[in-house]
Amino acid sequence: MEFSQALRDPTTQINGFKVIHDLKGLSFKQMKYCTPNNLLLFYNGTVSCFPARYKEVHVINESSLMKIIWRMGKPMLSEKIRSRVRFHNNTEELFDYFPRGIMPAEYGGDIREADMKDWIRRANKEQEKFTLRGQPNNY
Repeated sequence: MEFSQALRDPTTQINGFKVIHDLKGLSFKQMKYCTPNNLLLFYNGTVSCFPARYKEVHVINESSLMKIIWRMGKPMLSEKIRSRVRFHNNTEELFDYFPRGIMPAEYGGDIREADMKDWIRRANKEQEKFTLRGQPNNY
């Protein structure tokens, strides 16, 4: 839902997204679904079917198993996307790409959880205009 809301913003339509994937807590049980077929399906779904411009993809807290999966999946990606994926050893490295003022406190930024909840409430209210029943985002 957050992506859908962001896509309605003309600034995002022009400038695109910067995405952070935090893989902390990703278990082996979950990783077993990262088959080449599923990874290709995910890639095609997000890059080819979702009308967004991905400017940067940042990955933090990746496991050694994820590094192996990245090496296997990397050849399937376009050179353009491969060059936009960055792995970080710690959250401090993210501040080379994102200002503290837009990062959550749990990553060392300035945004409190209460501010994020307020944004989700506003997004849900806005979402009511664009869905049949205004289905809420229950985060």
